[in-house]
Amino acid sequence: KKFVYLISGFEHSNNADIYFDRSQSSLLSILIWRGPFYFPFGLLLPFALAGIWLYRKETYTLWPVYIFLIVYAFTVLAFFITARYRLPLVPFLILIASAGMVRLVTVIRERKSLALSAAIVIMVVSVLAVNRTYFDEGFSNQFQNYLNVGAAFERAGKLAEAEQQYA
Repeated sequence: KKFVYLISGFEHSNNADIYFDRSQSSLLSILIWRGPFYFPFGLLLPFALAGIWLYRKETYTLWPVYIFLIVYAFTVLAFFITARYRLPLVPFLILIASAGMVRLVTVIRERKSLALSAAIVIMVVSVLAVNRTYFDEGFSNQFQNYLNVGAAFERAGKLAEAEQQYA
């Protein structure tokens, strides 16, 4: 179950719902997507997996990135999987995904249909796998959201607004 939470596109929260925060922030509304494709993990992970496959003969060039991803993923799996603990994986997934896309362009130009077909299959299967919800994913704790907003208003000295959130 923890592994599914790790690779799932859905961003799990523990005390702050990133999707609720997304509705309050124009920057987060650009950076965080919720279905049909979840971003960042719902799109980055499939592209990164295709990149890993496309670079399989030159694995040594990306070894430091692979080592970090594997070691850090195991540390997250050992403890608590939420969006904020998965976040350090994103820059490394971006590196592999972008390298894979550069290689994909090369594969298309060189008309290597077998490599292209395999990369497309990897991306399609992984997009379908990581962008669906499993177990109890996708549910929001509205009480916690309003408590967090109320506490922020209270810290800012806006007691009337805080009281509205607490009510």
